[in-house]
Amino acid sequence: MIVDQSTMCLSSLSPKQKTLGHLILKFSTRKSEVTVGNGLEDFFENIETDKCALTNCFLRSEGCGPRYTGTNIKMASDRPWSISARVD
Repeated sequence: MIVDQSTMCLSSLSPKQKTLGHLILKFSTRKSEVTVGNGLEDFFENIETDKCALTNCFLRSEGCGPRYTGTNIKMASDRPWSISARVD
């Protein structure tokens, strides 16, 4: 997951350790989608919400590659950027 932040806000966002960890999901194209995150705030904490508002969020391919374009995981295009996945 990538979050856009301006230069003065680089330290305002931090991962919530108990939820971010290594999220491992078993995918199944036969199963329906389930919500794995109700929004950005499920995974990150922004300590400067007034000065450093988040305006964009998207998933990247493994290793911080290009934007994820697969169909097994989806992120909403608008706040709160909920995440859903097809899982076993």
